[in-house]
Amino acid sequence: MESAGIHEFPRYRDLVRPDPVPQRGIHVFWAGSTVIGCRDARRIDVAFCGGHTEIAAGIDRPIVIGTMLGEVEKNLLITIAGAGPGDDILLSKAIAIEGSSIMAREKGEELANVFGEEFMRSCRKLTEEPGISVLEDARTAVRHGRIHSMHDPTEGGLANALHEVRPGRDRKDS
Repeated sequence: MESAGIHEFPRYRDLVRPDPVPQRGIHVFWAGSTVIGCRDARRIDVAFCGGHTEIAAGIDRPIVIGTMLGEVEKNLLITIAGAGPGDDILLSKAIAIEGSSIMAREKGEELANVFGEEFMRSCRKLTEEPGISVLEDARTAVRHGRIHSMHDPTEGGLANALHEVRPGRDRKDS
């Protein structure tokens, strides 16, 4: 939302849980999720408005769905379609933060044999420090720059993000 220049939006969270799951377990999970959601919403000045829970057969783990709503004047909306030839590319953080953290958490033992345990420990923490949020980065860019295109390169990394914003591509999905 912020990378599109949209601010002040409410947040909703839905939880779909597998059947069967012990009721106490799901209540603890939902309560913890709600507390964290409310805390994070207050931190970024967003209203946490509620959500929905559901029991679903055929799934083996809980699914959490987040929805955020916002509005922006049409002429202030920032999309990837605004990118053009000669534009500068600015990264506000290092690349591969999320992927490095995931690999360290999922394959840490194997990778520690090559890179060392201390390095794996620091990689596991990358999603918290420096973190993967672009909220403050996007707000700063909009406040201080002449921004005509922004993109959060977490899905697929930098190469995919550059592919998505490349000038001259079909813009139906932007």
